Amino acid sequence: MKNGGTFGRGLYPILSKTGVTAAEFENLVPAVASGASYAYHVKGDTLYLAVDTDMTGNVWTGAAGDGLMSTAGNWWNGVAPTAGSSVNFSGATSAITVTADITPAPTFGAVTMGTGVVTFNGTMTATSFSDTSKVAVGANSTVTVAGNLVFDGSNGEYIVYKINAGGLFVVTGKIETVNPSAYLKPTVSPGPGMIVANEFAGNRTDWGFYLCTGWTSNNADNPQDWVVGPGGMTGTYGFYLLGNVRCAATIRPFDCDYAINAWTGVRYVSPIGIVFDTTGWHDGEGHVITANAGFAADGKVTIKGTGTFVCNYVPTAMYDRDAYNGAVMVTNTATLAVNAGKKPTNGAISVGTGATLQVAQSGTVSLGSNLTLADRACLGFNYTSKDEPVLDLSGKTVTFAGGATPNVTVRISATDGKRAHKGDNVLTTGGKFAGVSVRLADGAPEWVKSVTVDGNGDIVMAVKPSGIMILVR
Repeated sequence: MKNGGTFGRGLYPILSKTGVTAAEFENLVPAVASGASYAYHVKGDTLYLAVDTDMTGNVWTGAAGDGLMSTAGNWWNGVAPTAGSSVNFSGATSAITVTADITPAPTFGAVTMGTGVVTFNGTMTATSFSDTSKVAVGANSTVTVAGNLVFDGSNGEYIVYKINAGGLFVVTGKIETVNPSAYLKPTVSPGPGMIVANEFAGNRTDWGFYLCTGWTSNNADNPQDWVVGPGGMTGTYGFYLLGNVRCAATIRPFDCDYAINAWTGVRYVSPIGIVFDTTGWHDGEGHVITANAGFAADGKVTIKGTGTFVCNYVPTAMYDRDAYNGAVMVTNTATLAVNAGKKPTNGAISVGTGATLQVAQSGTVSLGSNLTLADRACLGFNYTSKDEPVLDLSGKTVTFAGGATPNVTVRISATDGKRAHKGDNVLTTGGKFAGVSVRLADGAPEWVKSVTVDGNGDIVMAVKPSGIMILVR
């Protein structure tokens, strides 16, 4: 019997005694979980109770006491696991620390977890874990699922227990929700490490994939970061980004471009809110994040880094949530590129010094609300045909902040060698730039002559004539 409860699935050391045998205890009926099977086993001088646990293969006992996976004495069969081996930690009924030190680092098969949390130090890779919410990642360590991680409602609501500083929890396939019972939270215990997946797939049947970021008040100093691979963010029902009012979390690329192809809801306002970082977490290079599906609800979105966030959507009311009305802030040297006929929010947009708001293609972009430009903020205009890319600010308020004399940098680019039509190209409408100093950014196509503010208060680009010009005197 067990004092104060029942034995759940696991491997329990019961008695250490010279010459102990399982037969001495075969009539002792333990209090086990309803429907569970059990058996007594002897290893060395220790009697174990195994509840719903297969005692063949690589079963961790930790008997050697050094916590090393490479030590044969820590395994029931006296042999350290190798590539493809199934590994069983069901004997961990309380928190333990294991060092994955087998070299070269193998990819194990299925890993069975117990009721206790196992913190892995080093590099631990397996094709599956029975319950990743019992997996903790040690400092500067990596735990990898070599495949998909599917949450179907039977394996809880937490992706992993905790990720310590410098730690990575990596899924080489996709993290996918299929009818989870509650929000899919990143960690049971907040930690400063990152969750990395090739793809995040939101297929839950009502609210989609909850990327809870700051879901508890004590998470203020450890917001959970997500790293998205080339598979991007997909799924029938999309994502809901929840940020605590005291903290923010960052969604960044895994050294690649990626697309958001499922609706995205944003909730809660904090000083920063949800952050889309366009810089690769490892290579430090700027990448392109293309949002093809509408944003909903409220909150605050910050776009930062050295890459580009492409808005290819209009805010959409979805699942009883209003169309997106939150503020969008563009900081660092990031670019918010908006395709013609699209807009990122019905709320206000602010562009910091050195950051860029770009009309991404020939055609007109009309913002949903007001615009704030810091001193030396950039307005970008990309030609995809001879027609102008136009920023229409009619009916909107444009505020200039950070300088007594407003200065705006104008960045001109062209796709596939396109060239503007001859004559003056009116790049903004609404007459908001009277008295503003504009300068042409470096790297403009050779056919760009100059940018000025005309008498109507709009930014106009002059084009150099094409072909050969013959001057007759």
